[in-house]
Amino acid sequence: MINGSRRARVSNCRGWAILAATAPPAWIPPSLPFLGFVRQHARPLAFGALHAFYSAPGQTFCIGLFIASLGDSLAMTPAEIGGLYLAATLGSAVTLLFVGQWIDHVRLVHFSAAVVVGLALACFVMAAAVGPLTLLLAFYALRLAGQGLMIHVEATATARAFESDRGRALGITALGMPLSEMVFPPLAIAGIAALGWRPTYALFGAVALFGLLPLTQWLLSGIRRAPPPGGHRAGAWRGLLAGMALLVRSRFVWAALPSLAVLHVEQRQQQNQRQHPQKIGGLITERDAQDAELP
Repeated sequence: MINGSRRARVSNCRGWAILAATAPPAWIPPSLPFLGFVRQHARPLAFGALHAFYSAPGQTFCIGLFIASLGDSLAMTPAEIGGLYLAATLGSAVTLLFVGQWIDHVRLVHFSAAVVVGLALACFVMAAAVGPLTLLLAFYALRLAGQGLMIHVEATATARAFESDRGRALGITALGMPLSEMVFPPLAIAGIAALGWRPTYALFGAVALFGLLPLTQWLLSGIRRAPPPGGHRAGAWRGLLAGMALLVRSRFVWAALPSLAVLHVEQRQQQNQRQHPQKIGGLITERDAQDAELP
């Protein structure tokens, strides 16, 4: 009896030893160190991190820095601006449910180009906003392209590029967001102080169009992605044209075009108000007339 129990203990110990030898514990570190992993997969990691980083023009931490300037320029209270921002955020979230699936049917090189071009256009609309309706349109486009689709491209492209170490790669590309929170606020504040809020947002759009777009398209040339490429590599300008074609074919873009007419109408109304200031109570001072002529 005693010998039998000892044999059982020995066999159990041997079984655990064999199991430990065949199944390595979860705490064993990965084969590549951190820096080696980054060097080996520099292109896909940089592509994802750049999309996360430049989502800033559509993120709350960046837009919030322009609230005071928007209120002074458009004669709106923070509560009114916040209401428009809430409506635009909800609308962009609903739209993302329909637009986000396009990345499964469109080549990543074209989808990324369309998103970056859309973000640049959103920045230009923001820079040209002259009233509540155009500000609502700018908020909607910024939240959809910046906060929504840029992060969507970062996560989807990184997940496609890595079959193993996927969580590790996503953790690295996600670092673009805290880096953006460190870099963009000082740049935005300095731009508002030196140039004004409109040129600052226009500069964000120009950098996205002429800097971010060619860089991300170049990085994509070395990334394996799905759906598989059609046998040729699309350069930066080819991706730009394909992205513009995607925007032209979109029914959502055509549905939003009538809203752009509001920009011209509100601009004409403000010009008329500056040229013909209305009298309040039958009296108007010279100081009021001068203030009405200011942009």
